[in-house]
Amino acid sequence: MVCKRKQKTDQRSVVGGEKCFSRSAFAIILIGLICCAGVMYVFQVNQLATMGYEMKKKEKSIDDLLKNNKQLELESAQLKSIYNLENHKESLNMEKPQEVSVLEVELEKPVAMSF
Repeated sequence: MVCKRKQKTDQRSVVGGEKCFSRSAFAIILIGLICCAGVMYVFQVNQLATMGYEMKKKEKSIDDLLKNNKQLELESAQLKSIYNLENHKESLNMEKPQEVSVLEVELEKPVAMSF
């Protein structure tokens, strides 16, 4: 509570049993609060800039990993292709089968149970 001084030499006065601060003390407190708010603002802006930089760095890393993943999937598909297996069948010790037989099994009961 800011109040008028009763005497010029007295820094604080008592009005109705309450202590009052002088205008200079109020100004100092107000300047201190403004400085604290300014420091907090600069700190938050710095934090946001740092987080933005880290997010861009992580997004670039994700993009690089996705490109690498696509490249590996393409390479995997090429290595699994029949054309590639036929070209490397001798190095893999594979032989062409002599005869092919198919086995058919007829079941009397269904394999899956129905409820």
